[in-house]
Amino acid sequence: TAAPLLVGKTISVKATVLPGNATNKELGIASLDSSVATVTEDGVVTAISTGTTYIVFTAKDGSGVSKKCFIKVCNDTSTAKVKFTATDFAYNEAGNTPAPIVTFDGTVLKKNTDYTVKYENNVNPGTATVTVTGIGKYRGTAKGYFRVNPSTTKFTSVLNGSSYIYLEWNKSTGANGYYIYRSDNGGAYNKIKTITSGSTLVYYDRDNLSNGVRYK
Repeated sequence: TAAPLLVGKTISVKATVLPGNATNKELGIASLDSSVATVTEDGVVTAISTGTTYIVFTAKDGSGVSKKCFIKVCNDTSTAKVKFTATDFAYNEAGNTPAPIVTFDGTVLKKNTDYTVKYENNVNPGTATVTVTGIGKYRGTAKGYFRVNPSTTKFTSVLNGSSYIYLEWNKSTGANGYYIYRSDNGGAYNKIKTITSGSTLVYYDRDNLSNGVRYK
């Protein structure tokens, strides 16, 4: 019995004639279903389409003795495409597990029928990996990716100083930095500061202050 063979791939099979001193060691070789896999006289098996077949060796000494080798042919999941309905997700302490959309040659595959799913790095902010492993008519793995974004936070204190506005906020779980946006006199919000540390939770805005500023 050979391991599953992927469509388009080849393997070599052979048989040993016993006893070793047999006068006629010639063997015939054939595939019982050449639509699944073909075989040459030299024993090179080529996978054609998904399914199963047997490669049969038959003695040519008139004894009628034959032996067979089971061949299973599967599609190569590594060429499948793995996508999601969205590529960015908010932080979730339980981990994000969006269902992948897996297609192979334009066919949408079914979870637990054609593939299984494994999620990695899907809790903390960053890039999460989804590994799809083929089952049934499929073998091999394909990967998809999505981003986990830090949860948003709100200001806990906004204080007016003589020449600054003091901003303070709660730490956002998993965040490694923050963006601060400001709106002047009801206008659009513009980013005014990038905080590059997740442990920094205060900021003093001293830049061109005016009445009616808002932050987020």
